[in-house]
Order: sequence, then C-alpha cells, then structure tokens
Amino acid sequence: MKNNEIDMKVIAERHLHARLRATGTEVAIRAVVGTPYWVEDGLEAACPVALEGLQGRLADIKGIDPIDALRNAIGIIDKLLIGALEYYDVYWSDGEAFEP
Repeated sequence: MKNNEIDMKVIAERHLHARLRATGTEVAIRAVVGTPYWVEDGLEAACPVALEGLQGRLADIKGIDPIDALRNAIGIIDKLLIGALEYYDVYWSDGEAFEP
C-alpha cells in the first residue's frame, strides 16, 4: 500500500526495516495511526491503523472515547511489532536494532 492509498488522515507514523530470518527477504515497515473518531457519540470511538509491509490496513481499533481508541491503537501496533520479532530482525532506518 502506498502513502496515497491509505484511507485515513495520518496523525502519526513510524518507519522501520525488517529482514525475515528464514529467507533473508527484506521489507519496509510503516506503522500508521489515523485520526480517532466517534463511532457513536459518547459511547464508542475508533482509531484507524495500518502496519504496511506486514499486515497492511487493520480493522479500526475501538475505545470508550477517542483518547482510549488512540491509546489502544498504539498498543496494538506495539504488540504486532513485538510479535514480528519472532520471525524478523527489525531495524530503525539508521540500522540500529529495534527494541520495544
């Protein structure tokens, strides 16, 4: 998915690189968080997220309000990146190892 194909207003992003240990295949990772929004005013909010290079666009992450949805979305991205470490060596763009 290219930058202009994301169907959300991006408010935060993180760029990483990964190498699949089994094959040596390299992939660029872009973790993206969009603007949280109310699903139902005062009852439930959601926040769009994507993990390009690994899972792509995910289902919007829910919360009790926009701040909770944003916090949950960042938490999901963190958990998915930690999970990726089981199969990938993950690096910052300067080559330093990514350590959560």
